[in-house]
Amino acid sequence: MPTQKDQTNYSYIPCILLIVCWLTAPGSVSAQQSWPELSESSWASMSTSDLLVHLEANDVRAQDEFGYTALMHAADFTSDATVIALLIKLGSVINQTDNEGFTALMWAAANNKNPDVTRALIISGADITYQDSQGRTAMDWASESGAPDEVISILKNSHQSTPAPSHNRHNKEKQFRYASQTDMDAPPPPKRTPVGPQHGAPGTETDSPTTETTTETTTEISAFSGDFAKVEEIIFELVNHYRSEEGVPPILIDANLAAVARDHSRDMVVRNFFSHQNPDNLSANQRINETLGDTYYINSSGENILYTGIQSDYENEPEILARQIMRQWMNSPGHRSNILSPYGFIGIGLYPGDNVVYATQKFMSYMVRLDGQKAGDTLVKNSPYVHFIISPTVPDLSNVVVSVKLPDSSARCRSASGGFYTGVCFPTPQWSDEEKFSILLPVEEFGTGQYSLSIGTAGGTNTFIRSIYFQVE
Repeated sequence: MPTQKDQTNYSYIPCILLIVCWLTAPGSVSAQQSWPELSESSWASMSTSDLLVHLEANDVRAQDEFGYTALMHAADFTSDATVIALLIKLGSVINQTDNEGFTALMWAAANNKNPDVTRALIISGADITYQDSQGRTAMDWASESGAPDEVISILKNSHQSTPAPSHNRHNKEKQFRYASQTDMDAPPPPKRTPVGPQHGAPGTETDSPTTETTTETTTEISAFSGDFAKVEEIIFELVNHYRSEEGVPPILIDANLAAVARDHSRDMVVRNFFSHQNPDNLSANQRINETLGDTYYINSSGENILYTGIQSDYENEPEILARQIMRQWMNSPGHRSNILSPYGFIGIGLYPGDNVVYATQKFMSYMVRLDGQKAGDTLVKNSPYVHFIISPTVPDLSNVVVSVKLPDSSARCRSASGGFYTGVCFPTPQWSDEEKFSILLPVEEFGTGQYSLSIGTAGGTNTFIRSIYFQVE
């Protein structure tokens, strides 16, 4: 079982995260440090800037004699979620196992028990359903080791609402309150050109809440809207500024997500509440899935909210209000963690109250979204195609895999190797360009009925738990 790594028994800990102040002058690093010299306190105390130097100078995928990687040690020892993001950015394999069959998420759940680290691993694609040789999952290890309720809740909610691959406060001050919550034989696919942040820098989206209708999620809506559009845009830029300082990849703006954020800010003003849960008892996770879940294949989401007094002429000096909001979020550990976590997309929405402004940041990672269709649609048997647009954060299109559960769970579908799958097929994505692909449901062979699709981006037959359904008639 994963147990706390003892510095004497587990002596081959990678040195890339070594705190060097006790070996060299502060601010300097030694490229010759060896993995065995890392201690638990080193992981906890090393500055992010020094850490980045060590990370970039070493192979983060290397395993020691026990099969441990840098990511496993970070999952065990660090309390800084940005360390996880740095390791993923530099090529760490999120679901790699050690010699005993334990993953980084299991080490985090059993020993570290830090909610931010657990959340960061799941956002990065950690497999919450993977079982070790004894049949235990990360949830089992967390429960058996007495992990805090917040860690248990994160793992539980991920199983229910924001699954990982299947192999896969209400603080009150005079004029400021905030809260945070985190509720992944056809021609080869085209090569993808790396995508950078839109609008030039870090981003946040705004949303204009309404109590009468749900937000319309069309591609024509603006990511920045209303009287606070410029403030929202500057908040977006500041988010990516802070992420860049911490070595976290830039986040992209999503106009539909901004609409969800804006809607919640307006709803809090109109119905006079301040919470992630609205008067209809919908949580942050439920609200985003209700609004975008039939189009986006969401694998993780989070939310920051705030209200603060308006102390500047925001129309002529929008940067003052934007910095005021971001300063207060970044000074709060929970909100800072959301801002610096490896989400792929953000939406920011501001809405005015009486001499105050309400602000919502929505965070999301998704793999694909439906193109011109919605989950639950009925397809005709003569043209049973499901059309997708791949997320720009997915780097390797060749690893995109789609599993299709058949109407008859006992039906056998032939595999590429000549064997059979029972009740499921893995059709080859048909790419039209580097952004769009289609899946032809095997209706001709297996008939009409309900087909459910799951998506993965790790190759093989690894897909996320979540399914989207289509009826073929």
